[in-house]
Amino acid sequence: MTLSMVGKVTKSGVMNKTVTVSVDRMVRHDRTHKMIRRTTKFLTHDPRNVLRTEDVVRIKSCPRKSHKKYFELDVILKRGWDGLEFDRLHPNKNVPLLERVKEQQKQQKQAEKAAMAAAAAAEVAKKKGKEEQMQKEEVLLTIETPSASSAVSS
Repeated sequence: MTLSMVGKVTKSGVMNKTVTVSVDRMVRHDRTHKMIRRTTKFLTHDPRNVLRTEDVVRIKSCPRKSHKKYFELDVILKRGWDGLEFDRLHPNKNVPLLERVKEQQKQQKQAEKAAMAAAAAAEVAKKKGKEEQMQKEEVLLTIETPSASSAVSS
């Protein structure tokens, strides 16, 4: 089971294919019972070097990439200003934005539905072919049967 978290990129461009993602969580103080924000920083693998500071991302656990790096980029939820500028300067980079990922999943579902419909149509055509073959055999049998009976009567 993979663990996934949502956080904000706080440090990028310093290490190659690595960014620092800060993940916030709320905990209750033991004595005062007030809610306190706790922040944890995770080194995250960015295979395409597309993340920039202030991007909001979803990260997921993966097999350990290095001594401290055991998370990888899943999807970019929201781009920061630097990320938008990066997209403008590098339009051919394949950036895993949430909208693009959802669009790709939608296209895959449509392709699967089309394949299933084609398979069903092939199955129907196969059944029709068998029915037509059986009808032809019945016609041949009915044609042969009277001639055989007339030969017996003569």
